Amino acid sequence: MAHSMLFRLYAAVDIDLSELLKMLNCGIFADFHPERGWYPSHYFVNRPLSSIVHYHRSQPESFNKEYFAIVDRADWKSDGVLAVNLAYEGFIDAARLKANVAGSAIPSVSGRLDWRGAILEFVNRPSFAVYAVADSFEGEPEKLLNALNFGLQSRKDTVVPVCALLLHPAASDDVGPVVQLHAEVVAEGKRDPAYFIFADEADVDVYGVLIVRVSGDGEVDTHRKPVDVAAEVLTWVQAGLYTWQEEKDWDDEQREVEQ
Repeated sequence: MAHSMLFRLYAAVDIDLSELLKMLNCGIFADFHPERGWYPSHYFVNRPLSSIVHYHRSQPESFNKEYFAIVDRADWKSDGVLAVNLAYEGFIDAARLKANVAGSAIPSVSGRLDWRGAILEFVNRPSFAVYAVADSFEGEPEKLLNALNFGLQSRKDTVVPVCALLLHPAASDDVGPVVQLHAEVVAEGKRDPAYFIFADEADVDVYGVLIVRVSGDGEVDTHRKPVDVAAEVLTWVQAGLYTWQEEKDWDDEQREVEQ
């Protein structure tokens, strides 16, 4: 079935969209194509970005159902926009792109190109550092790293990994020393400073791993996730599609339902 080449731009901030729409419509090559237009929606100012996902799924087929963009920062010329894919291997994915890049990349993906192949050329996502107690990987660190990188969306071997391919050993299951180690790791390479993964239990298949957030003021928060979910969730939070608190609240709601 052919996909519509008409795309929605959702505004989560109260700004004039005229210049942004022009840039999206022109794309990288500044070549406007009237058959692939971008159209604005201002109904989501100061609302959670997750509400845009729910709304878009309910909309008619006249607009592309899988791909759209969100401007969530007033300084979009510097910060870019969020390109969102609702159907990447059956799950959601998002990436922050420059506006002209998004204007070209999203229609290209919708038409013929692979999502990951198209966006990775333009996206510089810092990978997540992984720390683990020795019992969690039983002498096979690549097994744990592969499980994290494979994720819910079954990434191909050719795709740049979400998690770094080097596992850092932790002396104990105490997250405090790991936070200190993480600061040193971040200083040495391109790792996300705010988020990392810590395998603090011997049986990660049963207990999962901790995703850890270190805020700018040094406050630490942790949340337990299954191995195949952890990196996926951090990717969405890193891109800004979901907030850290939304992910925690969602898990709390799921536990209440299960009980």
